[in-house]
This record gives sequence, C-alpha cells and structure tokens, in this order.
Amino acid sequence: MKSIGGIYTYRCPKDKTNTVWQELCLAAIGEQFSVIEGDDVVGVSVQSRDGLQDLVQIWNSNPSEQAQNLIDEKIRNLFPDINFTIKFYKANSSHANFEAVRILAKTLQATTATETNWTYDQSWLAIMCTSPSILKRHVAIARLKNPCNLGRNCQEARFIVFILSPMKEKGTKNFLETGRTFATIFADIELRAKLLKAATQQEFISIIDKHTDHLMEQQTAVTRSSLPDPFDDTNTNTEASKDKIYYFPIPSDICMDLSRRLPHYLSDYYDIFQTHHGPQKVLSTAVFLYFACLLPSIAFGVLNSQATNNQI
Repeated sequence: MKSIGGIYTYRCPKDKTNTVWQELCLAAIGEQFSVIEGDDVVGVSVQSRDGLQDLVQIWNSNPSEQAQNLIDEKIRNLFPDINFTIKFYKANSSHANFEAVRILAKTLQATTATETNWTYDQSWLAIMCTSPSILKRHVAIARLKNPCNLGRNCQEARFIVFILSPMKEKGTKNFLETGRTFATIFADIELRAKLLKAATQQEFISIIDKHTDHLMEQQTAVTRSSLPDPFDDTNTNTEASKDKIYYFPIPSDICMDLSRRLPHYLSDYYDIFQTHHGPQKVLSTAVFLYFACLLPSIAFGVLNSQATNNQI
C-alpha cells in the first residue's frame, strides 16, 4: 500500500520538552520546514512518557529521503545542545490521514458588523488548543513576513497567536479566556500597525506591554455618570458653568449611597402590613422582643443594685 505520510520521532529530555515544543511550533508556523514541494510539515505533537525522555513527533505529508535529511538537519541546527534520538517511519493510509490536521478547530477572530452584514478581520488569528502533557500555559506570537492563507475567513494573516493550555486549568486561566485576552489586544488596528514596524523582538514585546497597560487603565478608570462634567458645555447652562465643582471621595460616596437607599427605607416598615398575616407577625415579634429585652434588663439591674449598694 502506498504511504501518504511520515513521522519523525525525536526522544527529548524532559527538562527541554517545553522549549523544543515552542520552537517547533514557531518554526512550523513560519514555514521553516518547507523543504521541497509536496514534503511540507503538517503537524507537530508532544507525547509525555515515563522516564527521562518525552517523544516529540513531526509529521509531513509525503516524505522522501531528501526531505528526511533536510528536516533532520534543521532540527539539529535549531537545538545544537540537545542530543536527540531520532526514529523515522512511514504511516500508511489505514493508520493516518494527515489532511485532517489542516483544519483549525479552535480559533478566535475579530469581526466588524454593519446594518446589512458582518465581515472577519483577516489580518490576525488566535489559535487555541489543549494538551495533557504540559503543566502551564504557553503563548507564542508570530509575525509573518508575507500574508498567509489560513482558510476562507483568514486569507491575509500577518499575525498568529498560538495558545497552548493544560487540559485541567482554572476557568479564568483556560485557553478560551487567554484567547479572549489576546483577541482584545490584537483587535486594535493601531497596535497591529505598530507591531508591523517593530524591528526587534524586545520592541515588539514592549509595544504589546504598553498597549496592555493602557487597556487596564481604561478598565479600572471609574466613570461617574451621576456627577456633571465641568468641562462639558453641552449639558450645562451658562450659570452652572460659572460655578466650580469640587469632588470629595468619602463624603460624596456616602451621599450617593444614602440617596440610593433612602427611598427604600420606609418600605421596610409598611411592606409587612400589605401581606395576609403581616399584622400578626409584627405583633408576635414585638411581644417576643419585649420580653427578650425586659428579662436581661431586670437581671442586670438587680446585679448592679447589689454591687453598688442601691446606687445604680
């Protein structure tokens, strides 16, 4: 039977697995493994094993001896300090179908809605996945040299955000929440324009950090719609614009809180009388509280009288 794919299996030390995994993903996204036509790499995976080594697998679509030697050479150049044990074998059509790995199952993109339709922002794509062999999240951001076609809704991708998360993770830290965070960041067209002009990796990271800090400031800024804006001329008349408005946090907050609560204080007293057994409940509660307060008062009064020779 004619083979349709091949797998390169590298035995990697466990302390190097995360580094190898990240570099291989970036290399695959950047098409560094495209050796000859028809021999492109179509998948990268990591399998955790007991012992001192993990399995790192690289899949390609239609391997040849030339592609095997070139990919092995590229791996050795990427990780010159790691002593890999390599094994290569071909998979037949009854065991593997490499076309399936070309479909992205979990992605995030920005959309623009109008009155008639909505369109995708095709300049970036967030790819998310989970793996049981890792213990913490990993995020890789790639800026492609040329636009890449990643499907019918992302035909001109320049930025790819790859998010890898453990299978068991908190709801606020899982792959979806992490993807939403980076999707919010990359939805800004001005940020993407700055990232395209970044010359170094440090400048690239610095631009993202500054934009993230700016978004956090916007989220934490308290907007008080109940207080008039002294600089807003559209909502103030001529006389009010002459007066200066001062804001004191503590007194103003107390006043605002009381203004919200006062209309509901009276309802605490007359709402009970609008029910069917309301008056009976009020009467029984009043009698209970009367005796509950009377008896301790008598007891403490007698005790104070004896202790102070009837002076109290």
